[in-house]
Amino acid sequence: FSRGDRGFVAINHEPGALEQTLATGLVAGRYCDVLSGDFTPAAGATAASCTGTVVEVDDTGNIGLQLAAETALAIHANAKL
Repeated sequence: FSRGDRGFVAINHEPGALEQTLATGLVAGRYCDVLSGDFTPAAGATAASCTGTVVEVDDTGNIGLQLAAETALAIHANAKL
């Protein structure tokens, strides 16, 4: 599910892994999957950080999605590293 330039959610409610390239609508960059960990925004000289999976959105707004069975991911514009 894409919310345009605001966020993207993928849900794999299947018994097997999902590997597919999908359009997110987000600008290129690295994003924190907020379902797998916590995002901490940059503050002063400290860079933003993510305790979970980091997802790379390419220059065309796509991700190379690899989701295990019965898992999901969620990225959004406010969790960009």
